[in-house]
Amino acid sequence: MKRAKLSPEEYLRLPYTRKIIPDEESGTYSAEIDEFPGCIAQGDTAKEAYEKLEEVAKSWIGAALDLGQEIPPPSTVQDYSGKFALRLPKSIHRQASLVADKEGTSLNQFIVFTLSEKLGATNLYEKLTQRILEINQEFIFKTTLQSTPQKLIRRKKRRLKSNQKLYAKKEQPLGTGDVIT
Repeated sequence: MKRAKLSPEEYLRLPYTRKIIPDEESGTYSAEIDEFPGCIAQGDTAKEAYEKLEEVAKSWIGAALDLGQEIPPPSTVQDYSGKFALRLPKSIHRQASLVADKEGTSLNQFIVFTLSEKLGATNLYEKLTQRILEINQEFIFKTTLQSTPQKLIRRKKRRLKSNQKLYAKKEQPLGTGDVIT
């Protein structure tokens, strides 16, 4: 569907699907727009996440327009009839029919189930990937916080030992052959 070019603000007035997702572990919120892949924001409150999402979405739309890409329409605007024509190789048609018969279901039901299964797996994969990235960032943050004081303590101990050695050398009594500078 070809649209007239709108400004990012005008696009955001359209009924795009915005989601606010609480993270129970951290107490923060993520916000995303389904139709804009990778358009995600985070905040300490749902309101903050939503406000940040609007700013991120403006940037997302602006970048896409600068690259000459079409902005996807809101999913609520698209009309889905529940029917579509599908062309596939005869061998896949045959295999799908055999499996559907074996499972005691129609070919249509088998395809609906298979697509649902795939979509669910994709959704799970995306959620797991996002969570792994969050855990990785938390780990890096925590290890940085934990290791920094330890590194500082080690450095201070080394400096202290170095200074003690230096001070010990200065405090040694002068021998008959020592030169004072």
